[in-house]
Amino acid sequence: MDRRQPNITLSVLHLETAFNVRTAHGEGTCFLYRDDDGLFFVSAAHLFKEVKANETVFLRHTSGWEPSVIEEISLHPDGADVCCFVIVGRMPTKLDINYQSEISVFLGDELKFIGFLHKLALSYDSRTGLATGLVRTAFFSGFCEIEGQKMWILDGFNNKGYSGGPLYSLAQDGQPAITGVVVGFRHEQPELSQLYRKEGGATLEVEDHFVMRMNSGMIYAHGIAAVRQTAKKLSIRQDQAV
Repeated sequence: MDRRQPNITLSVLHLETAFNVRTAHGEGTCFLYRDDDGLFFVSAAHLFKEVKANETVFLRHTSGWEPSVIEEISLHPDGADVCCFVIVGRMPTKLDINYQSEISVFLGDELKFIGFLHKLALSYDSRTGLATGLVRTAFFSGFCEIEGQKMWILDGFNNKGYSGGPLYSLAQDGQPAITGVVVGFRHEQPELSQLYRKEGGATLEVEDHFVMRMNSGMIYAHGIAAVRQTAKKLSIRQDQAV
């Protein structure tokens, strides 16, 4: 069977539904999603540790950080690093993208994800007035169980700041569709991060020295099923923004 996958191209519509978010536990990314009952935000649960209803988080506008009050927040029922939440007031943008199509991801497939690394944002005048994130490419490596959770493992490079960002693959109609949420990356093990030096024509290991917290190039993500499981715990949704 010929299954050559075309490249995934994200548009401004995709960029404008991912947001830079700041909580008491750091900065990362969140994005809009929709189920049959309405709109809500999705992010990585570790960014929202101990955040509860009526507490304030901040979304990054082109003019700076603006407060938003959490109306309701839910965590994944089995402890996956996923949260869903709704803010008080209208949602910041429409959701004019493919959000619930049938998706099949195969080993080696290209994926795209959006986020805000090193406090950077695109130099793009968003119609929403909110900052827009940078896009990266990864490839689907497979599933692994890590600390009791079934994780998606992606081959690509991730940085702090992409946590909570939307992961896109191609749906059966050939359009990009949200297929999961990026939650982190794996650090290289110290014994595999040794330092070396040149001595004459030889390459020698520098004893007892290694690169701390080196990025292994393995990205952790959860599939959209984990998002839907988490959203079931929400009793509130927002209507479509205008």
